[in-house]
Amino acid sequence: MTLKRLIRRGADRLPGFKKAQVFTDEEEKQLADYLLHASRLNYGLSLMKFRELAYEFGVANHKKIPATWDVKKIAGRDWARSFMDRNSCLSLRNPEPTSLARSTAFNKHTVSTFFAKLKTVIEKHGFTPENIWNLDETGVTTVHRPSKIIGPKGAKQVAKVTSGERGQLVTVCSAVNACGNHVPPFLILPIVNWQDRMLQGAPPGSAGSHCLLGQAYPKAFSPANIQSGFRVSGIFPFNSDIFREDEFYTSLVTDRPNPMGETTVDPVVPEFPPALSPSSQPGPSNQLHQSPTTNPSSVMISPVEVRPFPQAPPRVGIPTKGRKRGRCRILTETPEKVELEAELLAKSERKASRV
Repeated sequence: MTLKRLIRRGADRLPGFKKAQVFTDEEEKQLADYLLHASRLNYGLSLMKFRELAYEFGVANHKKIPATWDVKKIAGRDWARSFMDRNSCLSLRNPEPTSLARSTAFNKHTVSTFFAKLKTVIEKHGFTPENIWNLDETGVTTVHRPSKIIGPKGAKQVAKVTSGERGQLVTVCSAVNACGNHVPPFLILPIVNWQDRMLQGAPPGSAGSHCLLGQAYPKAFSPANIQSGFRVSGIFPFNSDIFREDEFYTSLVTDRPNPMGETTVDPVVPEFPPALSPSSQPGPSNQLHQSPTTNPSSVMISPVEVRPFPQAPPRVGIPTKGRKRGRCRILTETPEKVELEAELLAKSERKASRV
């Protein structure tokens, strides 16, 4: 049978031909599950680190691997590309930089405490959407990032003129409510002497601005965008179950017992495919050879055992130095108010004793 006839019939391989495969389908699924869970923990692997993991996983399970893997101590690029093609649930992405504090603070215990206190305040005072406000600050730069331009193909670098290369950072404070309304932004500029010309192009009512903010602010702070922000966060309409279990995975890295005995929510433990039997390993091939290890074991070693996920060490106590950790509080309640007043009084007494 000619190759052209096979193509016409829709065949994707030659009869009797079996492509050499390092891992079975179930083993590749374990690798894919590992990559997905690592990404949910905010500790996703780069392509290079994944190739190292694949090599270590193959050696640990005594797989027949290409000789080049043993020479370079890493899986091949072609195999990694084929693996990505076979697992359509994976793709190379540019990660968003996220601080460790933000990543670990979003845990089930903290979120549950927030919603419990929010429900208490709403039911006690009968707050309606126009009474529910959120204030936050962000930083914007006085130099905008140029959009993509058309240039010569193959050029190493192209440039576009801007007002500066780095610019100044301006702090913008904005407040919005659940109805979709907002108040004019308050801006903190890195200047000593204020000039009225700095309000040119600013949203009406602003205390200070840069001209670019006046164009972007009305588009970003539209009623639809504001209402969507309150809705997806579960604040209004109130929904304490808005977040899925897997959205708390980022906090598992620092999830450990509290030395003070405070009750915490049990961590979410991911489920991985069960260990595979050696009978499902691929047959011999002239392109593969047994990995250099002794005393092969019949127990499948999972990728998690080969390269465990990061885990913070046990807590040794509450830190006494540095900035005191904050927590979700209702500052208008009597116990919280008394505690806050006591903290301020103690702070002022310490300052007075130093004089």
